[in-house]
Amino acid sequence: MSARWALLALLAATAPPLAATEAERAAPRAAPERVVFSTDLGDLVLALYPEVAPRHVAQILELVRLGAYDGTRVVRCDPGFFVQISQVSDREPALTPAQAAAERPLPAEFSDLPHRLGTLSMARLEDPDSARSSFSILLAAAPHLDGRYTVFGHLESGGATLRRIAEVPRDGDLPRYRIAVRSARVVDDVEAYYAEHPRDPPLPLERAAAAPRLAAQADAVEATRRAIVPVLAFVALLGVAGFLVYPRLERPHLLALLLLATLVAGFGLLLLLTPVAHRAAWLAPLVFFGLYGLFRLMSRFETR
Repeated sequence: MSARWALLALLAATAPPLAATEAERAAPRAAPERVVFSTDLGDLVLALYPEVAPRHVAQILELVRLGAYDGTRVVRCDPGFFVQISQVSDREPALTPAQAAAERPLPAEFSDLPHRLGTLSMARLEDPDSARSSFSILLAAAPHLDGRYTVFGHLESGGATLRRIAEVPRDGDLPRYRIAVRSARVVDDVEAYYAEHPRDPPLPLERAAAAPRLAAQADAVEATRRAIVPVLAFVALLGVAGFLVYPRLERPHLLALLLLATLVAGFGLLLLLTPVAHRAAWLAPLVFFGLYGLFRLMSRFETR
């Protein structure tokens, strides 16, 4: 065998297989513990990469153990792109001095890991070394972020929670309602956790077709709530008027005033219940009989 062929054989024997290199690039070693964010809409289980972004992982674990993420929120959501958790300084209640001291600017730890579905990517300002505690969970591939934002882990479980977050009505990418992180904790016994909580990895999300429908429903409910305010104000004024003038009213007039207050309050209650009756079957007969009863009362009011 010539020296050239011998050298090629040696290189082939010592070089790592390409497939193994790609597999390692696709799945870095995760830390033995997991971080569980319990939100208003379910749990998100984070697997962290201490060998890829050691400073980021260390700071996030410290903040979680101090309870700093408790009371944070989903600050942005784009169903075709990402879900972002707020800075710990944005939480309710305010940080304790120990928690605030643990949130420090982090130097960038960029890598060649791709941004794809489930990737955990640190949020930052223009300065690459300005990441602190806010991070995003990618809902789709985002190659334009590769090498520009620190990847520090992936979402291991919580796909259903992500879908629920993506369906929340939004103004732009701002959730219309607060989605709070009720608590964040470090789980050391991962197998015991998954024995009680089946794995639910994230799945690709289309831009939620349900989002416009949910937004329209939310707008209708909000409009109904706004309409109910003058109704309740009118009932309150009737009650005050009845209290002030009842000694001077004759019995038929007093009954008419009370009947009017009942009718106004009843129609106000129907306005509140009707938008949600289609989601709760037991409410439908109540709305029907309530409406029937109000019309009967109206007929009595007209005969007086």
